[in-house]
Amino acid sequence: MASSRAPSAPLPLVPVEGFGLKGSLRDGVHFLDASTIVYVAGHCVILKDCRDKKQRVIVGTPSMYGISALAVSTSKKFIAVAEVAPPTKIPGTVEEENASKAAAAAAPAAATLTTAATGGAKNPMINIYTLQSLIKKRSLTTTRFGSREIVSMCFSADGRMLAAQGGAPNWKLLLWDVMATKVAASIRSVDGTVAYQVRVFSLLVRFFHG
Repeated sequence: MASSRAPSAPLPLVPVEGFGLKGSLRDGVHFLDASTIVYVAGHCVILKDCRDKKQRVIVGTPSMYGISALAVSTSKKFIAVAEVAPPTKIPGTVEEENASKAAAAAAPAAATLTTAATGGAKNPMINIYTLQSLIKKRSLTTTRFGSREIVSMCFSADGRMLAAQGGAPNWKLLLWDVMATKVAASIRSVDGTVAYQVRVFSLLVRFFHG
């Protein structure tokens, strides 16, 4: 006899421990206090207490392609996590084949299908979390980077501003007003070379804000 009960909703998986370390990141490991470190493992940020070996985990956004940079505020209250945008065409997918066919027919159509292949997410993303509760407080994204990834970030001393160095090909350096979730200033930081790391000084913030 068939059951009349509605199927129960699937239970979400909650990671409790991560292994490994992404060693390619600049500033990829931070000390939060004398016993707690934060680092990237896979598409997760791990906060580990070295005394009791317990971990807390921030899981990356499923639609993004990994974590490329971390920054912790001077107050140790907030952490910024930069995630890589997916490629405009995902290899081996039906969307890629359709986009290629459309490109042969018309360039505007190809552009539309390329966006559809990534769900519209073609810019890097910065998520701001509180370190005490790991609650997401802000999400920052813009087309002004001109790149899929952010290679380095740094908070200002008061935590109100966040500098984010975009990657190739444009190498745009953006200064974010975190509370207002808007770009306060931007500049192309290098020309013909590579940028690896960014730092914020109080003089720089006063210059941009007059």
